[in-house]
Amino acid sequence: MEDHFVTITLPRLREMLPFPIEWHPYGPLDGELRIIHHGISHKLLVSQHPEVRPLQLERLTQLNADHPNVLIMADRITSDAKEALRNRKVAYLEANGNIFLDQPGLFLWVDSQPPLPFRREVRNRAFTKTGLKVLFHLLQDASLIERTQRELAELAGVALGNIPQVIQGLRDKGYLTSKKEGGLAWQNREELLQRWMIAYENTLRPSLMRGRYRLQGDWTEAPLTTGMSVWGGDAAADLLFNHAEPQHFVPYTLEAPGELLTKYRLLPSEEGELTALELFWNPPAQAKTAPPLLVYTELTLTGGKYNEEPAQALYEQYILPNL
Repeated sequence: MEDHFVTITLPRLREMLPFPIEWHPYGPLDGELRIIHHGISHKLLVSQHPEVRPLQLERLTQLNADHPNVLIMADRITSDAKEALRNRKVAYLEANGNIFLDQPGLFLWVDSQPPLPFRREVRNRAFTKTGLKVLFHLLQDASLIERTQRELAELAGVALGNIPQVIQGLRDKGYLTSKKEGGLAWQNREELLQRWMIAYENTLRPSLMRGRYRLQGDWTEAPLTTGMSVWGGDAAADLLFNHAEPQHFVPYTLEAPGELLTKYRLLPSEEGELTALELFWNPPAQAKTAPPLLVYTELTLTGGKYNEEPAQALYEQYILPNL
């Protein structure tokens, strides 16, 4: 991505802005961009991302708090993510040259540059539907990478032949490296988490869709069948943290659509507040909720201030210790 920045983004930025710009590929993050305006050098710590979406906002806001002069740089930033970043005064730069920067003595806002041509990447097996199911387990427990490939395949419920391809995909992206003494070491697991969440939204979740429904009555009066269904999203947050009344319901289930309708008193509805998804892992006995990683992801995808508190609690208590 750095090469892409140096060959495309930096020249565009220099064409648009009538003052000197320097790039230094070192620093505490991914590099340092210096914009010299009226003799003052504005130093920005660059944090590179392939793509930025709203689900990453909390992490990027925290990054901005840790590094007040951070500049979020990405090939693409969605329009709603850009608006949210501006509202939070977080500087960003897209590969096409669109930029937002609000610092003492320097304000920049360009949003008129056309999107760059889509760059089709070589297919990486770590981020296919099958690979994402494997990563789902690896992100919850980093030590699983020390298991045999057969054990990983059985845990994720995928064919054994997929595991070496997933591992190679993680190597290709720099998330796994070889240790001198043998074995594999993790790198940039927090970035991998963000990438998994985006891929879950775009690739895995649509394939899990079982239907949209409207609830009739109190959701707590229809306990899910043990071993067949668990709660995710708002309902899981309520069960874990006694969160406020759930607004969106996401059960992961192996039960047939007809069973869902009759057992839980559901009505099919394209605008319903309940989204049934396929259960794609083996939950522990007596589990009532999906793993925290999945609950956190659903809360983050839904977004809104309503979900910020439980999402942050999930991240700090369950997810961060495993990164």
